[in-house]
Amino acid sequence: MCIRDRFLAAGAGVRALGTVDAGTRTVNIAPTIASVLGLEAHPESVGPTGARRGDGLLRRQDGEVEAGILDSEHARHALVFLLDGCNANLFADMLSSGEAPNLTGIAMRGTTFGHGAVASLPTATLANHTTAITGAHPGHSGILHNAWIDPLTADGVNLLEFDQMFHAMAHLSPTSETLFAAVHRCREGSFTSASFEFCDTSADFSTFALARSGEANELPPIEEVSHLDADAASNAAYGFMSRVDHLSMLHTIECWDQAHANPLPTLSWCSLALTDEAGHEGGPHSQLARAAVRDGDARIGEVLAAVERAGAMDSTAVFVLADHGMEQSNPELNEPWDDALAATGVPYREVGDGLIYTLG
Repeated sequence: MCIRDRFLAAGAGVRALGTVDAGTRTVNIAPTIASVLGLEAHPESVGPTGARRGDGLLRRQDGEVEAGILDSEHARHALVFLLDGCNANLFADMLSSGEAPNLTGIAMRGTTFGHGAVASLPTATLANHTTAITGAHPGHSGILHNAWIDPLTADGVNLLEFDQMFHAMAHLSPTSETLFAAVHRCREGSFTSASFEFCDTSADFSTFALARSGEANELPPIEEVSHLDADAASNAAYGFMSRVDHLSMLHTIECWDQAHANPLPTLSWCSLALTDEAGHEGGPHSQLARAAVRDGDARIGEVLAAVERAGAMDSTAVFVLADHGMEQSNPELNEPWDDALAATGVPYREVGDGLIYTLG
């Protein structure tokens, strides 16, 4: 994993500053989206130290609003695309080369942080999806990592296992508030959607909620997947995650087409996981990773077309982010650390990707 990812914003309520010589933090994303929507402060908001903060737009707000990229107007809608694990340098290169025209179009009419966004530690998927949607660091949100040990039961939690993944937000701290909950707190009668998003608490439409209820759509067969790089699709993992992203796109479009007899979404969150899968399969700078960004860009274009059909583009703020970056490791550093840990004489337990618990 890599600590730095990308963040860009455009549309209603966002200043068109181009690429700015600055960076931000993943923990700032939720407060910034809440601000562009004009949400009111939470009456019991606390900040990173646990002290009350009068300006907190979320129940637990560790981050800050990136006020410098916002103008005085508020957006009626916010549309968010999360490209899981997308390498920041690859993303920037594909925007400049014209290989991702829809993402380039978003960047050209808004603001991109040239130094990206710094993810919260640990730089893991579940932890930073949750941070991006709550404005709370993993230690405060309750979603500590992809996997950890529950200190009350000593049981292992592994949210990458399918039997636990769809119920991931059962671990969300009650002191944290998702953007979906904040929208409903401030906007009566609003509608929110979360497509293939782990952190879906309080979303009106959620792909994971469908899975929990047993009503989930079957993944489309590979023959029905649009925007699929033919060469990359020969990789089985790439093909599987393309089916996931295709359905995530369709679910998001359904909400903008008001297919559920719903009002237009005040907040619509579309997570696309192919960029992460391709990076793991081929490396973050591989042709497989480039294909994933191209395919994701085309799916983003379809969602943007749905917003246009709804007549809402001028009143919609659009955000593009990643939960973490990804970087190639040194293949020569391949020695396990088991012997070194054992030599310390301290009892330990390893969970997930190198999360070490001492038991002494």
